[in-house]
Amino acid sequence: MSHWTQEAQKYGPKWDRIASDVRKRDDWTCQRCGIKSGPHADDDGRVLDVHHIVWKSRGGSDNKQNLVTLCRPCHGVQHPENENFDRHRHRAALYPEDDANEQVAFINSAKESETIDAYLSRQSSRKCQRCRKLADDRNALLLYPNFTASDLDGDAPGEKCAALCEPCAGLVHSDDAETIDDDLRTMGNAPAPHDLTDRIDEAAISGYSSTRKLDATREPVNYKEWFLFKSPYRYVHAIWRNLGTVALFIAFAFVTTRDLERLAVWMNVMVPLPAPGWDAYDMGVLMLLGAGIGAYTVRWGIAALTQQLWQRFDPKMEPHHFEQTVWSHYRVKTGFLIRYVALPYAALVFVAIALTVFL
Repeated sequence: MSHWTQEAQKYGPKWDRIASDVRKRDDWTCQRCGIKSGPHADDDGRVLDVHHIVWKSRGGSDNKQNLVTLCRPCHGVQHPENENFDRHRHRAALYPEDDANEQVAFINSAKESETIDAYLSRQSSRKCQRCRKLADDRNALLLYPNFTASDLDGDAPGEKCAALCEPCAGLVHSDDAETIDDDLRTMGNAPAPHDLTDRIDEAAISGYSSTRKLDATREPVNYKEWFLFKSPYRYVHAIWRNLGTVALFIAFAFVTTRDLERLAVWMNVMVPLPAPGWDAYDMGVLMLLGAGIGAYTVRWGIAALTQQLWQRFDPKMEPHHFEQTVWSHYRVKTGFLIRYVALPYAALVFVAIALTVFL
């Protein structure tokens, strides 16, 4: 049974004529993506459906003002939860055309009737998902389609996009023949710059993500990049970069917590508190906090030192080849420990002392 016969049976004997009139009115053109097709399909297999703006299941009428022409993939965008469109929806563009009919100009996402502004507003990250650097300006991040058609399998493309800084987006884009410039927008819903590839050497040589398109790498442009990411030392560097802080924390924690009982007795002599006073548990928390801060200090101190050494001895080094925020990383990490570990614990100790004194 053909699609057209199924529609006629579902919507009544007059449906064929109504649908034909709507297609002719819209010049056989999808009112979301602008693709033009013949009475059945073009070379891309784009069957043109007629869509109820107010769905038939929700009381919508067959009045031509409530009908619009859509290609099958864009029709699937209007029904993100309808499994019948899963094998077509991934072929729809992520964004509608600028001159699309506003009643169907929705993003290709998992949410029904989601506008571009609504979609972008829920992308809350200010960190590039490839190099993990914070953007100075939220509009500096681009929402990059981090998928190929074969990856989607009926999924909504919008949910598989990644926020990238402009240099990383340029690097990924230079190796991506599927995504066109018009698919890229800033997090503030502005068109992406069309000269992204000019900033490729500012991107991290390799990213933290190995998923889909984000595993793109570039050639080293100085000795530092070759040594850290291309030479045999890169394996040691990868372990240090990912596990160095954890290893330091474990070592410091082991050294500082061996004699907690003795330290607790010493603290009660040096800093006498009302009952319950200092015990091994209190000292353990303080020692672990100190071990964490110490590990971060050593980790980022080494990073800052090596950064200065490379900058001094490598003649090919440019300022943008460095993370200018080595110590900002340190501030973020230690700030997290102090805010979410030290301060709550100090507040609990204060409350315990207050209850002991006043009750």
